[in-house]
Amino acid sequence: MLTELRIAVRRLLHDRWSTAGAIVVCALGTGLNTVIFSVAYGILVRQLPYRDAGRLATVRSDVPLPTLSEWRHRLSTFERSAAYSRQGVTIRGLGEPRFVPAAVVDDEFFETLASAPIAGRTFGAGDPPGVVVVSARLARQSAASTSVVVGRAVNVAGAAAVVTGVMPDGFGFPAEQTDVWISARAAPPIAFDQSADQRRFDLIGRMRAGVSLPVLREQAGSIRAALEPGAEAGTVRSSDPSATRSSALSARR
Repeated sequence: MLTELRIAVRRLLHDRWSTAGAIVVCALGTGLNTVIFSVAYGILVRQLPYRDAGRLATVRSDVPLPTLSEWRHRLSTFERSAAYSRQGVTIRGLGEPRFVPAAVVDDEFFETLASAPIAGRTFGAGDPPGVVVVSARLARQSAASTSVVVGRAVNVAGAAAVVTGVMPDGFGFPAEQTDVWISARAAPPIAFDQSADQRRFDLIGRMRAGVSLPVLREQAGSIRAALEPGAEAGTVRSSDPSATRSSALSARR
């Protein structure tokens, strides 16, 4: 065995460039396999952060806040629904002031997505308007642990608020980089440049068993025509990131 090892070492040293090339190829191959596996795991294996994501669908139709309850009542194709709108805000009280992507959401938002915080709790109808939930990413940037920020007094878009909970990594709705979720009942005072009547919301809901996107699309179009005659119908699509289904409703105004 020792003799064979000596012969092998002599041959490798004799042709050093070939040896170096073989080592580089092996290293690149191992690294590439690792990258491919990581991507495949993230796309194909890792579970989505929302329960039954295939049943989630969004209705993007700029629903006014005053008609939100009527929309929810008429959308019988949803067993549960929530409203949301996107916004950018400056938040203070968690380290350095930061301008971050945020979402204004109603009291049904977190229950509809069936997502739980990793620290604290989400907000609901029994909470005062001035409450916010933050991402784990934002919490880590400002504290030694995510639990430290729960109960922290902060300032969001110039209004006082309290952090009630921290959402886990991977929870990113309506945008992947969303860092703050604000109660819709806080608009105003956290209304930015819009009044409560001017703010418009999209809907996300969990479709009832057996309901398809075309059925939801038809119902959403009928509701929009009844509540806002002549308005743009909007768009209905699956909220499952792995789905490719997408359906437009009708022409613009």
